[in-house]
Amino acid sequence: MEKIKERLKILIKENGGNQAKIARQIGVEPSQLGSTFSDKKRGLSATIIIGIAEAGYDIQWLLTGKSNLNRITELEEELGDANRLIDSLERILKGGK
Repeated sequence: MEKIKERLKILIKENGGNQAKIARQIGVEPSQLGSTFSDKKRGLSATIIIGIAEAGYDIQWLLTGKSNLNRITELEEELGDANRLIDSLERILKGGK
């Protein structure tokens, strides 16, 4: 659980460092998020986890330390390359450059 809390701290820091703002963004009171950090035995509530996911943060990374976002970026780049190639081939087939 400590690693998850550490990743949550990183998430907060990388998104402006304002814990209260992130708490409101994920739909919890700032005090609820704060107590998650202050009590070593307390884990993340389902409300916090769901809120993080709904706010668009990488929940897989938060929970496991692994992320699919890099793979998604790679696939988007490959798709862009494929689309440019298709456009080039269509121009060649139509006799243009």
